Amino acid sequence: MLARSTPVGALVAGPVLLKIRHLNGPLFLGPRKNSLNPPQETPNWIQQDIQRLAGQAPNTHQLHLHRPGRGVMPVLATFDPNTEGNWIASRIVKRLDFEHQQAKIHKDVPTFMGQNFERTRIFVDLTCGNQNRRHRCQHRFYVVNHCKVFDILLGTKLCP
Repeated sequence: MLARSTPVGALVAGPVLLKIRHLNGPLFLGPRKNSLNPPQETPNWIQQDIQRLAGQAPNTHQLHLHRPGRGVMPVLATFDPNTEGNWIASRIVKRLDFEHQQAKIHKDVPTFMGQNFERTRIFVDLTCGNQNRRHRCQHRFYVVNHCKVFDILLGTKLCP
């Protein structure tokens, strides 16, 4: 079972917005409009933090999902610097009614906490921003079916 910590962020749906407390201020993730183009390059300050955290154990934080008309939904966001890519459990995508898309190529889902998963090509694109900065970037989260070990898994590669 994943360890729960104090709430540090929020995820708002409808436009969906994910807020994660970060060393450089909170980050917000939300659905990206017209997500046919791949997300942009990872900002330098995120790359530096990833390098600093590389080799550390997974770190889990409780976030709150906010969707207009649906109230608040807590989720666990796990940052694992040893995992490549970003992943989201299909139950979260369904519960929040995220618009998803299909990639041409299947992705191998990493084994996490001893659980293996089927390959996937379903994804949701979320937009990340910082309240204190005007910069926004997009993140692609691949959808993982039958996942009980995480809600959201943030890996070392924040932007494909």
